[in-house]
Amino acid sequence: MIEGAAEVMDSDNKVGAVETGLRADLILVDGRPDQYMGDIRRVDWVMRGGTVYDVRKILGAIGVRPRE
Repeated sequence: MIEGAAEVMDSDNKVGAVETGLRADLILVDGRPDQYMGDIRRVDWVMRGGTVYDVRKILGAIGVRPRE
């Protein structure tokens, strides 16, 4: 049986799945990276530690022009 990182770290009761009551780090991708890998560059927002980050603002802060 293949274990996920949360199981290996004995944290699967807190993280490691998208379920009610668990914490999750997520990215929202505008596209289908499962069908076209280039779509992984089309990230709209990131959730890390319960905070949602707007990728356009992050890119602007480091001087990168956001995609149209």
